[in-house]
Amino acid sequence: AEYEETLTTACRRGLGALVIAGRGQLGDAQVAQRAAHRLKQRGTLAPDFRVIPGEYIQTRNGTVLGLFLRERIVEGMTMGATVRAIKAQGGLALMARPGDIGAAPFLARLPFDGFLMQPGNFELFRTLKLLHDPTYADKPALYGSNLSYTWGAGLPYSMVPLAEGADPLRAGLAEHRGYAAGGLYMPWMMFLLTRPIALYQGTLNRYFELNDYLTLKACELLEADGLVIRTTWDDAMRDLISLSGAPGAIGHLVDGDSPLLDPPKLTYLEAEYGAVALGYDRSRREWLLATRWQW
Repeated sequence: AEYEETLTTACRRGLGALVIAGRGQLGDAQVAQRAAHRLKQRGTLAPDFRVIPGEYIQTRNGTVLGLFLRERIVEGMTMGATVRAIKAQGGLALMARPGDIGAAPFLARLPFDGFLMQPGNFELFRTLKLLHDPTYADKPALYGSNLSYTWGAGLPYSMVPLAEGADPLRAGLAEHRGYAAGGLYMPWMMFLLTRPIALYQGTLNRYFELNDYLTLKACELLEADGLVIRTTWDDAMRDLISLSGAPGAIGHLVDGDSPLLDPPKLTYLEAEYGAVALGYDRSRREWLLATRWQW
C-alpha cells in the first residue's frame, strides 16, 4: 500500500518514471514493480509509467547507484569492479556522493553515466563545483531525493530527453542527455553560492581540489582505476567547510588540539586495479590486499 501511494503521487505530479533503489538489495524495486502492475490493472496508474529498479551499492571507497538492474550487485567490491558489474547486465552507474572526499577522481577515471545531486552541506557545495569543471562535462548531474516518504516522490526530479532505441528512456540516460530539473534544493543551493559563504567554502575547498588533482595525476602515473589518499587534515577541513561542523572545528583550533595545527601527514593510501585493492595504513604500518568478485 505504501508503494501504491508513492507511485500514484509521482504520476499525479507528472513523472513518467520513478527510480526505486534499495541499499544493497533489489527487493524494494521488485515490490514497487508489482504494485505498479496492480495499479495499472485498476486503471489508477498511467499505462506507460515505469518503475526503474535500482540499488545503492557500497563499494570499498564510496557509494554507487545502479539503474536498470536485473540482479543484485554485491557490496564491498572495488568501485571499478562495481561499475563494470553494473554495465555487464545492461545497467547504468551513477556516482551517489560525488562531493565526498576522494570521490571526484573516481568519477573522472571510471565510466560513470553521471552523478547525483543530493542535500547536504560539504558534499553539495563540492558537487556544485563539479558542474563548472570541464573535467566532468560528460557526466550529467541528476537529482536524487534519497527520500523514503510518499510525499517525496518527484521532489526533486530530473528531465531525460528520449533517444532512439528499444528503450528510449534508458537510451537517453545512456547518452548522458539527462539533467537535474526540480528546484526543491534551489534555496539551499543559492544560499551556499552567496558571496560570503561561497568565498569561505571555496577557499577551504582548495585543499580538497589539490587532493583531487594530485590523486588524478597519481592515478595516471600508476595506471590505477582509482586512488584513495587520506591525511590527518581531512576530517578537520571537512568540518570547517561544513557550516554545521565549523563551530566545533574552530573550537578545537582555539583549544590547541586540532590536527590543523600540525603539518598534514598521510594516514592511508589505496590503489584499485580491476577487482583488486592494494592499500597501506600508515597509522598501523600495515599493507592491505583485498578483493571481492561476483559471478
